[in-house]
Amino acid sequence: MLVADAHMEYATRSLLDRSESLGVARIDSHVIRHPNKDPGCRTDAVNYLRQYIRGFRYSLVLFDHHGCGSSLSREDIQNHVEGDLRRNGWEDRSKAIVIDPELEAWVWGYPEIAQVLHWKNKYSDLRNWLSEQGVWPAEALKPRDPKAALSRVMKRTRRIPSPRMYEQIASVANFANCQDAAFHDLKSTLQSWFPGENP
Repeated sequence: MLVADAHMEYATRSLLDRSESLGVARIDSHVIRHPNKDPGCRTDAVNYLRQYIRGFRYSLVLFDHHGCGSSLSREDIQNHVEGDLRRNGWEDRSKAIVIDPELEAWVWGYPEIAQVLHWKNKYSDLRNWLSEQGVWPAEALKPRDPKAALSRVMKRTRRIPSPRMYEQIASVANFANCQDAAFHDLKSTLQSWFPGENP
């Protein structure tokens, strides 16, 4: 798995350890970061993953839409990266996942986030506070700007974002009801590649 940064690396490592929750068989994986982050994953995944073609059954590229350097839709970007990988040796053994707008979109929607962020009250109180701050409309499933919302909460709780925090979120989040399209892409891809007993 090629990812854009350390936050994504730690989150996906933790996520891949939760095979039962994902409905997949146990996965042996190798997660690496592209030195040029999101733009590197978008434009250079082919070159970066070429060395792994013979040693791995599948490749997966994961990066943020925001900051990747393209205004195309997440689907169009995914199709472009996948086409490059197919033409350069991965054939039907690769998948690109573009998170719109960014990884922080996966943070929201889980009550466990309140504890990870050291919010003293319940998740409902955290959500209400963000609504009062004008960053999470009452009718929306997630904040308008997931990263800005996370920064605001962390400033309030005096926490500093770290890869370990993303790892912790991924290890405790109950994502059974996750509505994010990119997360569904990731989950369904893993289920097709590594089917579990009850995918």
